[in-house]
Amino acid sequence: YNAGQQLLLDRHKKLAAIRKAHAALRYGSRTTISVADDTWAYKMVEGTDIVYVLINRSDAPKSVGGLPASRFSDALLGDSVTGPDVSVPARGVRILLP
Repeated sequence: YNAGQQLLLDRHKKLAAIRKAHAALRYGSRTTISVADDTWAYKMVEGTDIVYVLINRSDAPKSVGGLPASRFSDALLGDSVTGPDVSVPARGVRILLP
């Protein structure tokens, strides 16, 4: 694979592992918590499993609100953030776990 293909393959593997680890992403009910011109945030819930997904389609980082005022770990990027407003990278996604 070239560098771009390897990056895409690694991203798909990471997303598949996150989906496998969280029933909310497979079977949960979705509730939109925030919508703007370039961002969308929603919550997936299955029993006690809760996952927040934040999407930014803009060419610039955007702040997304509507989250609970607590600390989250980002399953995709590996860092920690604090709500209720979270910055999402340009053309990026955050998958947040309480």
